Amino acid sequence: DIDNFRKKIGAGHEDIIILYVGRLNLTNQPYKGLNELVNIYQTLSKKYENIKLLAVGYGSKNDEELLKNQGILAISNAPEELMPLIYKSCNIYATCSHWEGFDLPVAEAQSFNKPTICYRIGAHPEVSADGKTGFVVDNAQEFLKKLDILISNLKLRLEMGKNGAEYVKKFSWENSVKKYDKVVKNILGLKDSDVLVKKYKDKIKPAKSKSVAVVIVNYNSSYSCLKECLDSIKSQSHKNIEIIIFDNNSTNNVLDSIKKEYKDIKIILSERNLGLGEALNQAIKHTDCEYVLISNFDITYNHDTVEMLVGEINKLDSLYIGLAPKIKLYYLRDFLESTGIYLDISYYIGYHGIGQLDLDQYNRPEDIFGVSFTSAFLKRDIFSENKVGKIDPTFFLFYEDVDFCYRANQQGYKFRSCPTAICYHKYAFCFRDDASSCSYILAVI
Repeated sequence: DIDNFRKKIGAGHEDIIILYVGRLNLTNQPYKGLNELVNIYQTLSKKYENIKLLAVGYGSKNDEELLKNQGILAISNAPEELMPLIYKSCNIYATCSHWEGFDLPVAEAQSFNKPTICYRIGAHPEVSADGKTGFVVDNAQEFLKKLDILISNLKLRLEMGKNGAEYVKKFSWENSVKKYDKVVKNILGLKDSDVLVKKYKDKIKPAKSKSVAVVIVNYNSSYSCLKECLDSIKSQSHKNIEIIIFDNNSTNNVLDSIKKEYKDIKIILSERNLGLGEALNQAIKHTDCEYVLISNFDITYNHDTVEMLVGEINKLDSLYIGLAPKIKLYYLRDFLESTGIYLDISYYIGYHGIGQLDLDQYNRPEDIFGVSFTSAFLKRDIFSENKVGKIDPTFFLFYEDVDFCYRANQQGYKFRSCPTAICYHKYAFCFRDDASSCSYILAVI
């Protein structure tokens, strides 16, 4: 994949790619320093014929063409799911930005074993360890000198990249909370034993187990994929679960094997392919459980996912009707696919966190526009006609979830993320192509 990507963008196997991730406009955001980085690159390219500068980020086609006219490789508005391959394909990460907060791309590059070089501003001295994971410099002359060193010294690049991958692990919400907790306890003169809840444990009565129906629409799944999904559901710590599979007239015999192995699963066979929306409607009719977990057949769940979802929704007021688990990529488990759907004022659809390295930045539950039916936890009664109603059957495949959540929002209902509930999606296994995870315009009539 790396060789193919390099070839596609015009870089050879032996070329050294210097990556920049950020805004691509050379004039309107001068504080981002891209123009400065281009000048440094052009100076060094006179010495090294095998270096390439790749600029990736938000920008117009005009921005992209202006960069290409200066000999820069450029990708404007790259799909976030492409970013892991971009980071893997580069050799050095560089940014001349003069204003940043945390600067996530520096941390992301380090997580891919890439050395970094940046200015000593903002959080850069904390995110990058000068001389260990890369270089943190003070001016353009020093930047050029240190970048020259990285270009010419393969051994140093590999060593700093390895150090960076280890160093970046400390940037997690869990570590930050632990440090904050320690400071607060020191200020108040408290010991760990002073804040334990052991003495209250016996007074806490376990809540009555809530019933959950996991609804899976199947169409020509593979046996191994569906089995892995079912096994992860069967092993849940929350035990009051029933599983319903609605088969959309599959042409293979996978369910014959599933029936033999899982005797307690309810399987509904359709004589024709109803599409995803109507198949979900029909499946939900066959349960009286309090909650419904809509799931693709190419999802696997952590053992406590349902327990986390049930616990979270019972903390919320009655207007909250659904939760979005933290969906991560099955084959790249450090990366996010979605923590919920957003819809901006222009009706632009997107998925919170898609393609991002999971540094716990979405670990706080928050209100969201809606849930993705890739995996969505919902109150069953919300599908009744006196509430949101059934899923629109005219959405044969895709956007049935967006439409449902849009109607729910219009009626004053709410959705929330539940980042402690984690699952993994075999992205593109379930009919989906790359385009389906990008952002789209929703025409609301």
